[in-house]
Amino acid sequence: MDKKAEPLDCVLRRSISAKIVNLMQALNLSIEEAALNAGLEYSNFYYIMKGRNTPRLDTLLKIAQSLNVPPEYFFKDIKVWNNRRRDNLLQKHTLLNKIIKEANKLEKPAQTFFLKVLKIYNHK
Repeated sequence: MDKKAEPLDCVLRRSISAKIVNLMQALNLSIEEAALNAGLEYSNFYYIMKGRNTPRLDTLLKIAQSLNVPPEYFFKDIKVWNNRRRDNLLQKHTLLNKIIKEANKLEKPAQTFFLKVLKIYNHK
């Protein structure tokens, strides 16, 4: 059974945080040094580094430059969807589009009835 997909902002925060920490360790930088090199306030950098805040794009660019990596480095290897979940969502979306297309062909009274049936079915 699939686990519920984690929200993208959480995935990004954790991924960016881990990569910043790894780069800081490789460069032997303290939090203060890394924040100063990036031109950021200590607290702002700290919360990004700890994964509590998602950096704005301009902030991420400053961090990337200060750690000598291209900005896209922070977005590599991010896994948001597993294949089975993505396939299930695509199938549901395709089926829903087919149902809507067929419902639009119905006369108004039939559409109203069809929507009532869907509403009842959805509540079960």
